[in-house]
Amino acid sequence: MLIVFFMGAYYYVSNHSQTAIKTEIQLMTERLINEKLEEIVNARTKALQESYRKLEKIAMTDMLSDLYNRRYLIGKLDALLLKRDTYFSFYYLDLDHFKVINDIHGHEMGDEVLKVISTRLYNWRKENLTIARLGGDEFGIIHLQAVEDGKASCASICKEIFELLSDKVVIGDYAFDVSVSIGISRYPYDAMDRESLIKHADLAMYQAKKINGDDRFVFYNHHHGAAVERRNQVELYLKQADFDRDFSLHYQPQFKIADQSLIGVEALIRWHQPEIGMVSPAEFIPISEETGMIIRIGKWVIDKAFEQIAIWNSDDSERGINQALRMSINLSPLQFDSVDFFPYIQERMAFHNVKPEWIDFEITENSAMNSGTIMEEIFTALSGLGVGISVDDFGTGYSSLSYIKRFDLDELKIAKELIDHIVENQEERLIIKAIILMAQGMGLATIAEGVETEDQLVILKELGCDAIQGYLYSRPITAGEFESKYL
Repeated sequence: MLIVFFMGAYYYVSNHSQTAIKTEIQLMTERLINEKLEEIVNARTKALQESYRKLEKIAMTDMLSDLYNRRYLIGKLDALLLKRDTYFSFYYLDLDHFKVINDIHGHEMGDEVLKVISTRLYNWRKENLTIARLGGDEFGIIHLQAVEDGKASCASICKEIFELLSDKVVIGDYAFDVSVSIGISRYPYDAMDRESLIKHADLAMYQAKKINGDDRFVFYNHHHGAAVERRNQVELYLKQADFDRDFSLHYQPQFKIADQSLIGVEALIRWHQPEIGMVSPAEFIPISEETGMIIRIGKWVIDKAFEQIAIWNSDDSERGINQALRMSINLSPLQFDSVDFFPYIQERMAFHNVKPEWIDFEITENSAMNSGTIMEEIFTALSGLGVGISVDDFGTGYSSLSYIKRFDLDELKIAKELIDHIVENQEERLIIKAIILMAQGMGLATIAEGVETEDQLVILKELGCDAIQGYLYSRPITAGEFESKYL
């Protein structure tokens, strides 16, 4: 019995010890598994948190510029509008003539320019400003202000932005002068909701674009709405225009100063819209450039001008004068982007039997300067056609000797703004003298536009200018009036 007892006790103790050991091993295993699971959960949680942070950044960041995006800005505005006693201003920024960069140099170049501008804005950020890219070449800024802050503080911010963007944007071999127009609406003075606040700043920005000068910023007022309605109306009628019915060309004569002989005309488009009457080119040309309509309008002008100069210079027409009058035609930089621009000119010249020396294409100085190296190719191509090339409005932009030497030009057209004050302003007279001397030294002709008085003519003759056009001799007139008066 004793042996049986001890054997039973042994088995009991042995089994109990093994059970305890197994239990301990199981507990240790479970603890290790739990610790491992906790590590995995923590790692997954951190990864999810990091992914959330990245997604949150993507959701509120514009990927091209690294600034806040439109969605974030709208959320910020909505949050501010929920607060009481909040005062802030909203700035609507739009780069001037940015479409020209995209059209001439391509969207990749445009994106590079936007990145440079955005980096400047990003590095400039102030504590009380929220800067976002709204899309394209448009930016929005929220400016938190104290109740006592007025328009002066907004003007100060605008001045800093203009200074920030004053340096050229250099991309490879290209250098761009990029300016900006700014519209400002203020809460709660100009609007009480987000949609109106943005809309009013946008309206003010369009008014800012009309300012001649460097500091283009405008505060919203209720008159801006009417101006935008007018613009939309003009755009609609422009798209519906019957060119041959609604458009016409007028011609302003050009005269040689030495003997007052007629040497040519400048073709100037006029638009008589049946429902709203005459619309100024200063109003509809910028709209046509914004909408792309300038391509069709430009072709119509070229065709009609070629047709008319062929009639006047022919020797077998009742209206022909058998001499080489010159027809000056203005070009928009956007026309150069049309793939059939040069073939169209060649085809129309052949169709109307127009000699190249009868044609002079005018390109504004700012267009020539702001378009970079590609403009050399355009001037070369135009010169290859045998036509004349003039720089219009010369003296209002950079008047850089370097680009005049680089381009294949025939004539400099001195801007009316300089001619207006040539009699009483000695400084502008000296500028014109310098332009004429420079042109003579480079073998270029000069023509002064906007000449209205005999005194202006006398001074221009003394300075050595070659030719003039202006109200002193004639306003722009119809083809029939030109024939009656001069032919």
